[in-house]
Amino acid sequence: MSSTKSPVQAGKSRLRFAIVVVGVVASLLIVRLAQIELIDGPRMAEQGRLARLTDRPVPAVRGVITDVNGNKLAVSVKAYDIVADQTLVAGPQEVASKLAPLLHMDSAALTHRLIGKKRFIYIKRQVTPALWQKVKALNLPGIFPAPAYQRIYPAGASAGNILGFVNIDGGGAAGVESHMNTVLSGVPGMARYEHNPAGDAIPGTAAENVPAIPGSNVRLTIDRDIQWYAETQLAAAVKSSKADYGTIVMMDPTTGDIIAQATLPTVDPNQPGKVPAVDRGNHAITDVYEPGSTSKMMTMAAVLDNGAATPLTKFKVPYSKKFGTRTLHDHNPHGITHWNLNGILAESSNIGTFMAASKIGKRKLYTALKKFGIGEPSGLGFPGESYGYVPDPSAWSITSFPTIAYGQGLSLNAFQAAAAYAAIANDGVRMNPRLIAGVTDPSGAY
Repeated sequence: MSSTKSPVQAGKSRLRFAIVVVGVVASLLIVRLAQIELIDGPRMAEQGRLARLTDRPVPAVRGVITDVNGNKLAVSVKAYDIVADQTLVAGPQEVASKLAPLLHMDSAALTHRLIGKKRFIYIKRQVTPALWQKVKALNLPGIFPAPAYQRIYPAGASAGNILGFVNIDGGGAAGVESHMNTVLSGVPGMARYEHNPAGDAIPGTAAENVPAIPGSNVRLTIDRDIQWYAETQLAAAVKSSKADYGTIVMMDPTTGDIIAQATLPTVDPNQPGKVPAVDRGNHAITDVYEPGSTSKMMTMAAVLDNGAATPLTKFKVPYSKKFGTRTLHDHNPHGITHWNLNGILAESSNIGTFMAASKIGKRKLYTALKKFGIGEPSGLGFPGESYGYVPDPSAWSITSFPTIAYGQGLSLNAFQAAAAYAAIANDGVRMNPRLIAGVTDPSGAY
């Protein structure tokens, strides 16, 4: 009997095999579909949602800086940063050609910034709301605004060297803005949005919001009107004396409060880049100088404080005196003159000042100068302060004692000089100079 299947039987076998194969494949597809629907579906949906999410920083409003009377000297106004999501920009070159004229940017450079895979890249910082509206009207996919603030200084260059300025990120870069940056800055927040294909935030999709905390306001000790007057007087003095720069410090002797402090050349904090870097700081803090005859007051105070003489104690003062190989002398020639301390100070006699200082010796003179704050931090607390210098007596040469007594061979800054003179006016009590009157928190508490 033959075992060979008939054509009909073979066809049935192939059909059964095909049915089995189809059944197996169908079963696998059903299982896979169930897996996608029940297991992978939610995960893939979440992945899709995450791909549409954009994190946007929420800047904190920087605190206001005012004068002692509450007049605003530095404020922050609403602005926008123009930002791009490079993955959504269609035709970077075409987009750049439309944006560049509005933003006053080079089209080729802008094209380069629009190419890539970054989801968040700055295109232009701190533009006005009006300019953003013009950009928005172009309907460019992938170009969107990020909230920002622009720092404005209503008084322009007035008190500019005190106030300082901020950098492009809104952080303090000089002056009070830098010194009080932590207080003024506040804490930035964060907002997460779902966006559409054009990169625009989908309304109502904000999630995981972290609100920004506004910065605190800072009140200065300066008076805006007195500050203006000091600046006009300084400008006239610098011009008449043909000086390179000048500075004024007006201080309340009893409190140390700085009522006005002017420096020339000055800086407009709205446009700090328009002046040389050396003039963006504050010469009253960073620069030191030999006090010269203005230091004689400190020497006389030291003599009186040590009980070595009284204002009426007389000295036989020659025009000049020899120290080793050097001869030191007074400014104006005169014969041997009998002056008391009042007369020596009134005539600004170098030799007479040294003769008075000789009554206490160089160590006590040095100690007195240190008590006046020479070579020490002024107490102002601002960064970049130069403390000045007075050498230790062990390092003095034969001429150091007389020259230091009348103001040469030592150095100080303008705030130190003001504090020293203020100490005399305050019955010998030295107060640290103070520019910060206080801080006002967001609730208004001072």
